[in-house]
Amino acid sequence: MPSLAGSLADPSLWPRDAAGTGLLLVVRGRQACALARPEEWRTVREVLAEAGKRTPELRMPAEPVAP
Repeated sequence: MPSLAGSLADPSLWPRDAAGTGLLLVVRGRQACALARPEEWRTVREVLAEAGKRTPELRMPAEPVAP
């Protein structure tokens, strides 16, 4: 079974609309998760960072994006 980082970094698994333009990943409720479960949130951040290193077209803002 592929890893989450591997799946996120594989453009063939992305929505069709993202082909050629890239994919923006937005995580909602991250502050609540980070406060409630800091160890798990640290793991999520590591996975997302690894996926971003593998695929430049995958964008994950470091700071929250306003709605």
